Amino acid sequence: VRPFNLVAHDLPATSALGNGRRQLLATTGPVREVVCGRTDVKRDFVTADDVARDLARLVCDPPADTLLNLCSGTGTALGAVIDGLAAALGVAVELTIDPVLAALPAPGSVVGDPARLEALGVRLDGSVQCLVEALLQAPRTV
Repeated sequence: VRPFNLVAHDLPATSALGNGRRQLLATTGPVREVVCGRTDVKRDFVTADDVARDLARLVCDPPADTLLNLCSGTGTALGAVIDGLAAALGVAVELTIDPVLAALPAPGSVVGDPARLEALGVRLDGSVQCLVEALLQAPRTV
């Protein structure tokens, strides 16, 4: 089982999405600056909650000897998620590109193939709305 780019409210600030979330929530005002690298890179983002749920299901009923991508099959630009998060907060975002971060090598697009997962009746939602909800979700107590 290979999970793709996890999204949750507690992403570390060392991740691009966690850093953008932290900056948007740490400041006030109607316009908030986010200093970041490239926002055009597309990733197959999936929520940590969805991955945990589906991993539990797959552990209980494992498929026969196959590699599974826990992915949505949807490539979403990092900037689209940051814009969606800003919209959900009711603020505008001003992106400032840090040349050091922008120069870090990164493929333009990394998207998984969910065909095997979907054959098992599992479909992960990689929509911006779903991702933003995960980023804003309050921490849970166990």
